[in-house]
Amino acid sequence: MPRRPLAPARRRPLGVAALAAAALLTGCAGDGTVLDLGDGVTGYVSSEPDGARTAAIVAGTLAVSGGGCLVLDDGAGTRYFLALPYGTRAAPGAVGVTSGTGQVLAVGDQVTGGGGYDEDDDWRDGVSGGGWSDVPGECLAGTSGLAYTYDLARA
Repeated sequence: MPRRPLAPARRRPLGVAALAAAALLTGCAGDGTVLDLGDGVTGYVSSEPDGARTAAIVAGTLAVSGGGCLVLDDGAGTRYFLALPYGTRAAPGAVGVTSGTGQVLAVGDQVTGGGGYDEDDDWRDGVSGGGWSDVPGECLAGTSGLAYTYDLARA
């Protein structure tokens, strides 16, 4: 029997990125975690990963939104709501986090890691899909999208 040629790759609509982000964030194990990072700063950790990975890199500076949430600032005036990797903990003695590898990442640090960005019109669905249905609107104000990560380290 003759083999049929493979179909050519198709471009995927941007909405697929939002679905992929939600799938990556929701994982297998329920809700994401909310961390008190001190000084009124809150961080949001993704639920247990399901093994899905993207090839994208996220990079920027850890910053605090006007609403007191940890965000990623790209240095060009764009801030992203930051979904921290599963296993991230509040850093003792610093306004920041301790990564899964034990590295302390404080507000103001330049960071990089694997993950991706969701900047579609419906990116906020990825936030609620990450298990954080009660993220205050003030946390999202001034952000232009979602940065989701599965590892994060000092740049």
